[in-house]
Amino acid sequence: MFLCFSGVLRTVCNHKMSTPVLSEDELGKKWDKCLTDSVLKLGGGLLIGATFSVLFFRRRPWPLILGTGFGLGMAYANCETDLNATFQSKPKQ
Repeated sequence: MFLCFSGVLRTVCNHKMSTPVLSEDELGKKWDKCLTDSVLKLGGGLLIGATFSVLFFRRRPWPLILGTGFGLGMAYANCETDLNATFQSKPKQ
């Protein structure tokens, strides 16, 4: 049985094949996702901090620092959750 989804940016198909997934590959994908998530959240926090700094706080630097810190904190929490899920043992079925 094939299940395919065609989206705007990519096509994803899940085939019922028994190809083994190496733990190194899974960990590498999670690190890539963490780095991408960190860059996006850092940029978003910086952008929101800059907007608040310009519009509401007369160009003070602390909204930039606060927004960047929130972005990095959220990225760290997401990465920690994803990476800890990798190392936890999965129950046998």
